[in-house]
Amino acid sequence: MEVLDGISLDLFYLDDILQREHFILKNNNIIPLYVNENRMVLGVNENSSEIVIKDLENFSQKEILKLKIKSTTNFLSKNRYYDLTSASNLLDWIIEYAVFKNASDVHIEPFEKYARVRIRIDGELNEILRISYEAYNLITNRIKFLANMDIAEKRIPLDGKFSVKLNEINYDLRVSTIPTCYSEKIVIRILYRESKILDLNQIGMAEEHKKFYLVH
Repeated sequence: MEVLDGISLDLFYLDDILQREHFILKNNNIIPLYVNENRMVLGVNENSSEIVIKDLENFSQKEILKLKIKSTTNFLSKNRYYDLTSASNLLDWIIEYAVFKNASDVHIEPFEKYARVRIRIDGELNEILRISYEAYNLITNRIKFLANMDIAEKRIPLDGKFSVKLNEINYDLRVSTIPTCYSEKIVIRILYRESKILDLNQIGMAEEHKKFYLVH
């Protein structure tokens, strides 16, 4: 998946390992933004080498996610910036990716230097990204604005809701905040309006187990 509008590089938290990877890939206009055992998020622009990206995918055997990085020139220059529009683009991508993976909820949790973004898939939380603390503040304000929540209130739990439309399908999002020692954790519950109830034959249950659920 690749976001359509550019996102500022300053929105991402880049640790020492990623900084070293930048040096290796800079000649191919590729920025590793996040890496774990399952996936790799790459910052790209119109000059990025698709051949190198494909080689990375084959070599690492990881899911490769591409994000267009916003810059007036080459994104590897020192002219980097972030703004509310860029943060909104990143939030849109997070929600779109969560829906694409059929996740039930999104968790955005702040720490001292960064905030981690996780999505819950089949009951398990998976980290997909780490963002800068500045990006966390911008995205949190954006979420609370969309959910009609008090942006200034961070001392008590809050609840709100908003909707998004992706590929002509509407999704309801339930938002809750929980105060933490580093500000507040955001949880976005994704409600799939058009999801349907599956019967026992559609969920892959073994035949010997079905008898325990069948009503005679």
